[in-house]
Amino acid sequence: VSLNRACPPHLQVIPGGLEWIVDDGTMLVPDLMVYDPALVDPDDGLLAPPLLVVEVLSPTTRRHDLVAKRRAYARGGCDRYWIVDPIGPWVLTLELTDHGSYRAGADLDRHGTLRTTTPFPFTLRVADLEVPDVAPPDG
Repeated sequence: VSLNRACPPHLQVIPGGLEWIVDDGTMLVPDLMVYDPALVDPDDGLLAPPLLVVEVLSPTTRRHDLVAKRRAYARGGCDRYWIVDPIGPWVLTLELTDHGSYRAGADLDRHGTLRTTTPFPFTLRVADLEVPDVAPPDG
């Protein structure tokens, strides 16, 4: 919710639902993304990478979000990828390097505060995350 409030009018925050097809044909639907609506075609979807994608880990998607989607978002050229673990809670921010892979930025536990200026100024206390009712993974 606070990401929506901080978003400038020329950008849009959307939870899921908007498909992004990267150059190799992989279709991705992030849990949340920030994008420029001027770069969306009604027939072809996103014409450029989102400015930010966010994935919320769950026991069933954890490995896919941490490994496969991380690689796919990097291949697609998305500059910022945030991973949120609601069980922790925990937030990891990743930034795309010139070499086409992500480097870790902030790695915050429940006591941390995320402060960023990109894709727009935004502050989030990890403890304030709304945590869905998610059962911890077995084992």
